[in-house]
Amino acid sequence: MKSPRWKQKITTLLVLLLTGIALPRLAPAQTPSATPSPVPSDPVSRIENLRDGLNIALDGFRKSLLANTPDITVRDTSYAALLVLLDGDGAAEAESLLGRVFALQSMDETAPDYGKLPWNLENVGVSDENGIEFGSEAWGPIFLGYKDLLSPEFNREAIPHMKAALAALQRHNVPVAYTNIFLMNTVNTLLLAQIVGDDAQHQRGLSQLNAWMDYTRTNGIHEFDSPVYYSVGMLSLLNGYRYAKQPEIREKFRSILDYFWKDIAANHDTALPTRLLGAHSRDYDFLRGAGGVNVFFYTEGLLPTRKFEEVPLDKVFLLANGLNNGYHPSGKILEESSIPERVVLQRWDQDPLETRFTYITPDFSIGTATADYGPQDKLFALDLFSSKDLPDVTVVPDPTGEPYGLTETKDKSGHSKPHHSPLHPAVVQDKGTVVLLLDLDPSHLGKAQSFATNLILPSLADEIILDGKPVDLSTPVELPATADSVIGVHEGNACFAARFFHVDALGDEPPVYEVRAEETGLAKGAARFVVYHTRRPLSKSPVTSLRVGLIIQAASWKDKDAFVRMMSDLGKVEVKQQNNGDVWTVSTTLNGTDFLVAQNISTRQETDARVNGVQEPGPIPPLSVNKEVISLP
Repeated sequence: MKSPRWKQKITTLLVLLLTGIALPRLAPAQTPSATPSPVPSDPVSRIENLRDGLNIALDGFRKSLLANTPDITVRDTSYAALLVLLDGDGAAEAESLLGRVFALQSMDETAPDYGKLPWNLENVGVSDENGIEFGSEAWGPIFLGYKDLLSPEFNREAIPHMKAALAALQRHNVPVAYTNIFLMNTVNTLLLAQIVGDDAQHQRGLSQLNAWMDYTRTNGIHEFDSPVYYSVGMLSLLNGYRYAKQPEIREKFRSILDYFWKDIAANHDTALPTRLLGAHSRDYDFLRGAGGVNVFFYTEGLLPTRKFEEVPLDKVFLLANGLNNGYHPSGKILEESSIPERVVLQRWDQDPLETRFTYITPDFSIGTATADYGPQDKLFALDLFSSKDLPDVTVVPDPTGEPYGLTETKDKSGHSKPHHSPLHPAVVQDKGTVVLLLDLDPSHLGKAQSFATNLILPSLADEIILDGKPVDLSTPVELPATADSVIGVHEGNACFAARFFHVDALGDEPPVYEVRAEETGLAKGAARFVVYHTRRPLSKSPVTSLRVGLIIQAASWKDKDAFVRMMSDLGKVEVKQQNNGDVWTVSTTLNGTDFLVAQNISTRQETDARVNGVQEPGPIPPLSVNKEVISLP
């Protein structure tokens, strides 16, 4: 039930907005420019640029609140409350915003949803159990860092809400492998328990923290290299590091942050500073892997130009960290980003088959993961380093005719997200060469206009060759290809060639091969080498398995002759296939190197992967760079 005092404050706030009286605003360092600016030499200036971006988001949030715009989130409301407190004069607005959040919380101690927070302030179209983690994330930093700015009455009235939040956090049984939410639940629990003096809840939070560390020491970061969720997890970790009272707990948070940054630096390169390279567990930008981690790149100096205007409000924790002498990775950790050539090997689950292989050179990177993660995973990613803003080269099975991730659908919680069909991969990789097997399941599609496997291409690369002939993909075009076709792409100091060596048809007609450039993809700099398993509309297919085999080889550019030989060799290479029961085995020899990969079609699991007869790359640690194991203390 909404408190009359909070209702009065909200009314007063809206009157101030309507009458044009200025509300507190974070002091800007400079007027934000539409043109990205070079990274200033000093960290303070970068933090002030972050402040500018948050100011823009705060202005937009206030306007949305005044207009009663649908889908204003509880989490953004709490983040905004913290943001207006950072300059010391936003207490009235912060209390009003938090009061609105508190009024929505279930406060009946006998109710099964006691302590729960909704996702949105008004619109009930989203029902997300993670609302308690996101909605209460700012409460610890607010009441541990800025309590003295708030009225004594408000501080007292907030205590029951924090106790209720602790009950809801305990009731939300988050798996330890759900990295970002598990860490957020853990940090929120520790900080709120610290405020209200609940030793049992504090011990529960500490036990969770230890459990996550134990799991990760053995299995690696499960939500591996997500440009979205690494940011979410690290923001929570910053809060834990800054506000945990016990030094030994703060040290745990420091070691975890160091480990995340070692992972990031290992998978980042100064030649393409906007990207987290290689395969991603969860990535909402199919083409370029943009996500909140880019703001971390900028604040720590890994990103040489400011690539943002507005900054999402959750980055208030990054701003608070920068303004208050918080955590920063050491220069030694960040040096990993400059290693000229490296092989990064990682585990990301208790299953030893769930691994990640990334090869990074001064000219390109190519990476794979050996098992499905989810509908936004990116299990193959090739980047040609360039001053152009080229998309990732990825593999996307798709029933819509739009494999670029530009169409979003609602998930079970009501959030709109892009998604693709599962790849079910088996893969063997040796540096720049990848043999990739897919086992696609069209039976889950329901109604679809077609079903295809797409290799996403950079439409504006320096040179694109199809079967030995240059092609122009800068304007809409449909080019016929064949089962023997080889596509080659050259950009700057890198190139690659790719070939589909096996494709199952869906139905009586053979697969159709094309190279296509369409308006939707071209607007984002992308085209595709596509093979249609069927171009006929589907209803409910009884087929559960369609096999796809690709070879992709990337290399540094030597000269045109070497590029032509690469494409020619790939077209001529013999690929042997064997079917022994449910096991599909593929072997080939390319440039003197023997490759073998096998997949069980019934279980959709990789059963073998060998380079020159040796299990490759052998037992994989949670994280290693050039065979040097990086451990979480």
